[in-house]
Amino acid sequence: MPPFPLLFHSPDNWTSNHLETLRIERHFNASLDEIIGVDHIPKDGDEEFESLVTEFAEPTENELKNLRGTARVRYRRNIFLPVFKHLCEMLNSDVFFDASRQAVLSFIEIILRRVHLEKPIQVACIQTISFEVAGMRGGLECQGVLLESSIPQSPLAVFSVAKDGDYKFRDQVAQLLLQKAGAHQRNQSRRAFVIFMDSTNFQLTMADPHRDYLDALLHGEHPHQNLDLYHSEFYNLCNRRRRKEALRVMLGLIRLLGADGLTRGLP
Repeated sequence: MPPFPLLFHSPDNWTSNHLETLRIERHFNASLDEIIGVDHIPKDGDEEFESLVTEFAEPTENELKNLRGTARVRYRRNIFLPVFKHLCEMLNSDVFFDASRQAVLSFIEIILRRVHLEKPIQVACIQTISFEVAGMRGGLECQGVLLESSIPQSPLAVFSVAKDGDYKFRDQVAQLLLQKAGAHQRNQSRRAFVIFMDSTNFQLTMADPHRDYLDALLHGEHPHQNLDLYHSEFYNLCNRRRRKEALRVMLGLIRLLGADGLTRGLP
């Protein structure tokens, strides 16, 4: 296996041997407690959550589809109207990539403007993450990042969007490892996240490999531990009930990322 930084030059060129050596173990439909942590997931009755969900979960799928017509007046003052417009576009089209990307970015930006956080977090609508790992510089494709304003070079979460039926799985693995490698080089430990959109469907993936796993990759060695990937279930943003749960996931993630003590020094 080539040294760790080479993995990020082009995930599209990874071989089956690369993936086998990474020892990936995927956990589908993982609980939010596993992915984010029970302390950060908003419960029903949570003031911030209820103030947002009232508007976000309001329109039905049929109303979203007809947002340009009969439903337009009803939702013109809804704070999530930018998200609804992109969902409407996807419901009335066979082309999803741009609208899917804009829907999830708008979703996050609106939440960030409405919640109180200990750290200033923002969305950066970049399409390449620049990095320097083990003395090597490069760039990794993405569809945006969440970052702390004071540490722009260290993404807290990365956006990935399916295109033409490609789930971008290898890209997601690279995006997760890059987050962990960057934090590891700064003697920090934190979970890595990818916010994934497939058309109108939202999913959150988390990885938190052991420091020995990262040390092995940084030295071009085969890791002995697994790379555990925890995938949430998919949430269809056009479905009112699933949209409510997607908001719960995203608000929980933002609270985790904005919490003091998220980033901690390694022992």
